[in-house]
Amino acid sequence: MKKAIILSGIIALFGAALLVFCNQGASSNGEGETLPDSLQVASQPITASDIAYFNVDLVLLGYDKAADLNAEFENKAQKISSDLERKSKQIQNDYQKLMENYQKGLILQSSAEKQGQDIQARQEKFNQEYAKKQDELAQENQVMVNNLMNDIAEFVKQYNETRGFRLILANQTGLLSSPVVLADEAMDITQDIIDGLNAAYLESK
Repeated sequence: MKKAIILSGIIALFGAALLVFCNQGASSNGEGETLPDSLQVASQPITASDIAYFNVDLVLLGYDKAADLNAEFENKAQKISSDLERKSKQIQNDYQKLMENYQKGLILQSSAEKQGQDIQARQEKFNQEYAKKQDELAQENQVMVNNLMNDIAEFVKQYNETRGFRLILANQTGLLSSPVVLADEAMDITQDIIDGLNAAYLESK
């Protein structure tokens, strides 16, 4: 069985960017009337101090819960892989032994055919089990990733209640990082996110 999907390989599922817009409160149009909510953001130009970003890859690498869940998942996947490999080898060994006995004339043809059918049935059952286990692992991995991403999204919302950014981008590492290609390091809140997530995770234990 192929090596279990690890967390670093599916980070892209988070999407290219996480945008967090914050309510700035009602603003006046100069005549004592309140502008509609849909126009308030547009009426207030976004400046550099309103924007921040964090690196999703680094957050997941630094998030203790992600490391714990990933280690647990890989351990489970390895056990399943070892069990399937053992069953597969047993079927292969039984088939080879059957062929050797038949070629040596140690068993009747009718008996060889019956044993061959039994081995084929075992192989088909194994193939079904293999596919089922693969699907279960893929689903479990997806749930794990979804939970981690939800942790990050929820923390960013709480974090921004005191910081008041109007736009927060989720960046990812690459040859040409996206969506933030270049930015002032002062806008990078990656470490804040990591520290906050780990503090909350430690408290939850």
